[in-house]
Amino acid sequence: MMLANFKNFLLGIDKNIEKEKVYGLALSSLAQDKMFEVLETRDFVTFHQRLMELSKLPHGLGLGVSLMAQINIAGGVLFHCKDKSDTAKELFGKVINGDSTVSLGVSETGWKGRIRNIQTTLKQNGDDFLLEGSKAFFTNGGNSSHFIVIAKSESNEFKTVLVPKDSNIEITKFSLDFAIEATHAKITFHDTIVKRDQILPISYEEHALDFRFSEILSLNCLFSGYGRNLLKEIFTNNKDNLSERKNSELINLDTIFQFFQDRLILLSKLKDNVENLESFYPFGSETVKTYFYETLSEIHPKDSLIEKYPDLKLFEMDDPMLQMLRKRDREKRFDFLKNSFRK
Repeated sequence: MMLANFKNFLLGIDKNIEKEKVYGLALSSLAQDKMFEVLETRDFVTFHQRLMELSKLPHGLGLGVSLMAQINIAGGVLFHCKDKSDTAKELFGKVINGDSTVSLGVSETGWKGRIRNIQTTLKQNGDDFLLEGSKAFFTNGGNSSHFIVIAKSESNEFKTVLVPKDSNIEITKFSLDFAIEATHAKITFHDTIVKRDQILPISYEEHALDFRFSEILSLNCLFSGYGRNLLKEIFTNNKDNLSERKNSELINLDTIFQFFQDRLILLSKLKDNVENLESFYPFGSETVKTYFYETLSEIHPKDSLIEKYPDLKLFEMDDPMLQMLRKRDREKRFDFLKNSFRK
């Protein structure tokens, strides 16, 4: 189950290495352990069990973020295109073999989580096309050989465009202050030439929510592994000073994490076989996170806990898409209660 080659890689890694370089160096080991084969096999149970274990290892959380973006988002696009596009098929194989990394960019300034607000354009120029605009956030952007870009055409359709790294583009790499192994980039396109075979045969709009919910499910798996391991560390470090009540609460919290992981694995089994993964959102994560911070508050208040373990910031991230999803979830719950009263 676990990643034997990757564990060996971690044991041999230089402790002084820049964290941003770890994912690129780890690719061959991850490929040897068949970490990318989920793109073909669709075995998300094994993939998510591995993410849970990976999150406990040094560098594991940042690497897990890189993997979930590669598999669920960019890999999802290539999976749906590989039987219709030779370009996508070739790149899909390279990703599985660990020879290439691909990242996808949708968000840009002012888009507010809605594809219709995208301003990056794709315009025909003779037999080719020109890509103009910028994207604010490519996860894996620092390691990618190719970038998938969502752009608006002259007919106001949204096209999915594959852009090689060596194109006429301006890449600005940056890191967040948590999960640093996952690299990021902002990219600007200056009349970047796009060949016809670089326009992928997929409507991103039709798949966007499925990709996002799949990524959120993977993120929850990372939280379940990282949070549970952190709980064990805190318990071990404080066990001599715990009251009987607090000791019991921490044991209960570990049990909750176990139930949470069981639920996530069940959803992983269903993921590609249900019409709407959204109906299960937020997968139980909000309840578990609330209980996690409340239970640990006497030992570490939330702010001091996050300060001591900054990788927890990953699970506090917000973006326009998540804000929209939470609003829809609240509205769904309100409608359910309203209808219940009417009955």
